[in-house]
Amino acid sequence: MVKRYIFSALTLLLLPAVVFAQQGTEKGVRSVESFDMDGIKVILSPAENQLVSIIVGLEGGIASGETANPAIGDFMTDLITSSGSEDYSKDELRRFLSRTSTRLGGDADFIGVHFSMTSTRARFDEAWNLLSSMIRKPLFDEVEYRNIMQRRVAQAENSWSNPESYAYRMADSLTKIDHPFLARYTYAADVEKVTIPMMKEYYSQLSERSRLIVVVVGDVTKDELMTKLKDFSSWKKGGYKQPEIPRVKPRPAPKTSIVDKPQSPTTYIFASFTGPTSTDPESWPMAIGMNYLRGVLFEEIRTKRNLSYAPFAFYNNSHGQGMGVIGVSTVWPDSSMAIMLNELQKMKDGKFDAADIEKSKQVYTTTYYMREMTNAAKANRLYYNQRYAGDWRKAFSYEDINAVTKADIEKALKKFANNLQVGIVGNQSAVTVAKFEYGESLR
Repeated sequence: MVKRYIFSALTLLLLPAVVFAQQGTEKGVRSVESFDMDGIKVILSPAENQLVSIIVGLEGGIASGETANPAIGDFMTDLITSSGSEDYSKDELRRFLSRTSTRLGGDADFIGVHFSMTSTRARFDEAWNLLSSMIRKPLFDEVEYRNIMQRRVAQAENSWSNPESYAYRMADSLTKIDHPFLARYTYAADVEKVTIPMMKEYYSQLSERSRLIVVVVGDVTKDELMTKLKDFSSWKKGGYKQPEIPRVKPRPAPKTSIVDKPQSPTTYIFASFTGPTSTDPESWPMAIGMNYLRGVLFEEIRTKRNLSYAPFAFYNNSHGQGMGVIGVSTVWPDSSMAIMLNELQKMKDGKFDAADIEKSKQVYTTTYYMREMTNAAKANRLYYNQRYAGDWRKAFSYEDINAVTKADIEKALKKFANNLQVGIVGNQSAVTVAKFEYGESLR
C-alpha cells in the first residue's frame, strides 16, 4: 500500500513533465530539417538557447571492412582531437577550448567514428572553423600518440581486472558469441598494434562526403549551415552505403560461465538474453518492461530482504541490437538469483498490474526526455537513430512509448527473455550452477 501511494504521488508530480514531453515531441519533429548536400547527410534541429551542439560522423569501420582493429577508431579520434590541425596548433586548440568553454570530443564504434563539439552561439563560427579544419586537415602528433598509447593500454588491461565489468563482458560475449563482430572487445594487444601510418590510412578511407553525417542542434539557419558545409567540397563524393548489421541470434540453450575468485566476499552476476532490435515493434515494450522489472527487483532483493545494495535490470542497445540484462552483486548469489528469475517469470506469465505499468511509463517517459533536454544529448539521439534505427524521427518516441500495453510487455518477454547467458565472477563454492540456468521458463 505504501509503495503504491508513493508511486502514485510521484506520478502526479511528473505528470506536467509528461505533457510537456508530448508537446515537445510534436514540435520537435515538425521543426527538424533533414536534407542532403552534395552527398552529405544533414540533420538540423533548432534550439531556443545560446548553445550549439555539432556532431560530424564519418562512416566506415569493422562492419564494412575498412579496418579489422577494434582499437583504432577510439585511438584515432582521441589523437586528432588532441593534436590540432594544419591551421590550429595543439596549443592554439587548447587555448580556444579553455578560453571559450567549448567542449570537444571524439568516439568510435564498429561502423564509424564521430567528432562532437558544443559551443556558445556567439562562438559558433570560430568553433566550426576549428572543428572543420581538424576534420579536413588533421594532425597526428607523436607526443600525444605516445601519451594516448600508454593511457589506452592501461585502460584495456584494467577493464578486465574489475570484477563487475568482467562479469558483464562474459554475459555479453556469451549472448553475442556467433555475431561477426559485436562480441569483439578491445585488448591491450589491439591498442599496441595501432600506429600513426595505420590511422592515416584508415582516415583517408573515411574522407568522403557520402560517409559524412552532420547533426547540428542550435539556433543555426539552414543557409548558414549549408555555407559552412562547403568546406568539404574538396572531398570526393564517393558511394558509401552503410552495411546492414547482422542480427544477434538468440542462444539455443542457457549457459553459465564462472571465473572463480575464492577470496572474494562478493559475487558479481550478469544474466543476459538476446532482445529486439531498434526497428522491432517489441523494442519499446522490452525497454519499459525491463525498467519496471528493475524497480521490482530493488524492492524484492534490497528493500524486503537486504540481499544486495543494488540489483538491476535494463535493456541495452548496441548498434541497434538489443539485449536484456538482469544482475546483482551480493554475498548470497543463489538466493538473489532465485528471486530475480522468479520475478522475471512472473512478468512473462502476466502476473503484474497494468495500472503499475501505466505509472511506470510516465516515470520512464519523463526520465527519458529529461535526459534529452540538452543540445548535446538531443544531437546524440538524432545521430544514433539515424544510424541504427534508420530514421532520426525515432528520437521523438513519445507516442510509441505511450502506446505500450501490459500485453505488449508480456508478449515481448515471452518471445525474447529465454536461454539466459550468465557471467559470474566470485567465489564458485557459493554458486549452485543449476539454480542459474533459465531456458524458456523456471524448472
